Amino acid sequence: MNVEATTEKVALNSALNMLGSLQELQKAAIKREAKAELAHSRALAEAQRAESKYLEARARAAEERARAEARVSEEQVKLEGKQAEMKAQEERVEAERQLVKELEEHVAECARGLERLRIIKATDERERRVKMMELRGGTPVL
Repeated sequence: MNVEATTEKVALNSALNMLGSLQELQKAAIKREAKAELAHSRALAEAQRAESKYLEARARAAEERARAEARVSEEQVKLEGKQAEMKAQEERVEAERQLVKELEEHVAECARGLERLRIIKATDERERRVKMMELRGGTPVL
């Protein structure tokens, strides 16, 4: 009975440690998601600024076609670069969100398992007390 109690205590401690580790991973993933969202917001703002510059340059190019063509091309390259970065940041945000979702599901599953272990341990403890009382010749008290 003592071995069983020790085994259950070890299993419970292991489950608690796993839950703690998962919660730390979840917290880190949430921080990374926030950083990714911030980077995405910045990339979006930069892409919008680049797009504004591109459109202004294109309008001037109608008047000054010869000299403005170089600037238009340059701004277009910047716009495409910023849009590519924005797209990459969107994908990063989505990946981080998916990871957070998976970790939250895993944490919930682990917490449910931990609760089941606690219930089993409490039941086994009551059964051990009853058994010990019976072995000692006393009346079990539940």
